Amino acid sequence: MKILITGGTGFIGLHTARAFLDAGHDVVATQFRVRRDPPFVANELGNRLQREIVDITSPYGMADVMRKHKIDGIVHLAVPGVGALSAAEDYRSNMLSLLNVLDAALTFNVKRVTIASSVVAYEGVEGPWFEHAFLPMTSTNATTTYKKAWEVLAHHFADRTKLDIVLARIGYIYGPLYHSMYNILARLVHSAVRGQELVKPNEGFGGDALDYCYVKDCADALLRLQTSQTLTQRTYNIGAGRGTTV
Repeated sequence: MKILITGGTGFIGLHTARAFLDAGHDVVATQFRVRRDPPFVANELGNRLQREIVDITSPYGMADVMRKHKIDGIVHLAVPGVGALSAAEDYRSNMLSLLNVLDAALTFNVKRVTIASSVVAYEGVEGPWFEHAFLPMTSTNATTTYKKAWEVLAHHFADRTKLDIVLARIGYIYGPLYHSMYNILARLVHSAVRGQELVKPNEGFGGDALDYCYVKDCADALLRLQTSQTLTQRTYNIGAGRGTTV
């Protein structure tokens, strides 16, 4: 099977590519501006791992890469950087990328699309979090807003077209190649290494207990969602399945 991973040079994308390669699949990973080639995938580049520079907000870019590589399935991980774009550009990028991924999947008859959502969709919901929980309409940040919107739109698209789509509500991921201090675990480690005083963090709606997940476990879960013969539901949490306090 040949899998297209959008956002394939990101933190989760690189580990997900490795998981698919280890399972015997070929991978095409998209990049836009940022390219990273860590040692654990570098030896596969140009062979079973192909890279394509694609602006996925362009339907032509998506169609070109689908046609060139004869893709069997898509794992959609690409998102704009948090706070990197204006409100209007953030909206355009999120909505067009989702539309183009789904339209390309339908046009080129892929077997399944796995879309990265997030546990932040549970903002305002009392834990523990279960996939069947009713989610509030209100959202306090861009990630919560767009992930919930993606879920509603993707499910509707699946109903209209019968395209096989699964949503992965990904937890707070940590591990090798994590590249910012947005995640509290990274901030804790850096404070300890530098001998700085630890300021107790406030992660927002989850309080002190959040669902953390090691990046290689997340990659394995995405592999399983994409390749399982049958799935019993459309939305799955990816995490440790428990709240862990600071």
